[in-house]
Amino acid sequence: MQREGKKKIFLRSLVKLKYQMYRCLSHRLDGAYNHPRREIVGREVLLKKEIKTAIEEKQFVLHYQPQIELANGRLVGAEALLRWKHPSLGVLGPANFISAVEEIGIINSIGQWAIHEACRQAVFWQAQGHIDTTTSVNVSAGLISQRGFVEQIRNTLTETGLQPELLELEITESMLVEDFDLFKETLNLVRNLGVQIALDDFGTGFSSLMYLSQFPIDTLKIDQHFVRNLGQRNRLIIQSVIELAQKLHLRTIAEGVETLNQAEFLLGAGCQLAQGYYFSSPLSPDAYAEYAIKASETKPLRGHRH
Repeated sequence: MQREGKKKIFLRSLVKLKYQMYRCLSHRLDGAYNHPRREIVGREVLLKKEIKTAIEEKQFVLHYQPQIELANGRLVGAEALLRWKHPSLGVLGPANFISAVEEIGIINSIGQWAIHEACRQAVFWQAQGHIDTTTSVNVSAGLISQRGFVEQIRNTLTETGLQPELLELEITESMLVEDFDLFKETLNLVRNLGVQIALDDFGTGFSSLMYLSQFPIDTLKIDQHFVRNLGQRNRLIIQSVIELAQKLHLRTIAEGVETLNQAEFLLGAGCQLAQGYYFSSPLSPDAYAEYAIKASETKPLRGHRH
C-alpha cells in the first residue's frame, strides 16, 4: 500500500511538471503586451513591493477577449484576463508578474477579486443595455481548494446580482491532479449553483478523458497550440475533440484563432465558438462595450482588429 501511495504521488508530480513545462514552452504573450523591454524586465525588476503597491493603488484590471459563435459571428461571451497597468511599463500580461504574486501569497486574493470584478462588470454592462453574455474567469487550484470557495461564489452572485448561468469558471487539467476528490466535490457544488465550468487547454494533459467522465464540465477549450499549428495531425486532433464533445453534449471553443483560414477550418469541423486576435485582442471594459455594439453588425467570420 505504501509503495502504491508513493507511486500515485510520483505520477501526480510528473503530470504537474509536464504541464508546467508545456506552458513555459508554448506560452506567448498577447501581442499588445509583447514588448521587447517587457520581455527583458522579468521578475527581477517587478519587485514584490511594486505588486503590493499595485494592489493598494488598484493597478490590477481585467481586460476582456470576445468569444464568437463561428456560425453567425454573434458575440456570445468574453474571457476575463488579468492585466497590470504598471505606471512606467504600461499594461503587462500575467506572464510578467504571476510568479511573484504566487510567491507573495496573494494569488487567491487576486483570484477572488477577479471573479467579483468580472461579475460586477457584467451586471454594469447589462444595466447599460449593451451586453448580456457569458463571462469566463480563470481560477487557480489554490482558490478552488480554499475553504469557503463555494460560499464565496454564492455571495458574489448575490452581491452583484449576476445570473449564475452567465458566469463560467475556467479550470485546467493540471490542477485536478492535486486533489481529485476535493475538486470533484467543490466543482459539483459550484455547478449546482448554476455556474458553468470550462476545461481549459484541453488535450495538453495525460488524463483528459477521465476528467470528462468525473467532473461537471460544460465547455471544452481547444488549446491554441493545436489551432496555431494546423498540420494534418493537429487537424485530426481538433476534429476528434469536437466529435467527442458533440457526443457528450459539451460546447467547444477554440483559443488562439488568428487567421480566417483557422476560423473556417474550425467552423467546418463543427467547432461552435472561438476567440483570438482574428476577432479581437483583449479589450478594456469600455472598448469591449463598443465592440459588443459593433459585433451586432458583424458578418460571419469577419474579424475586428484592435
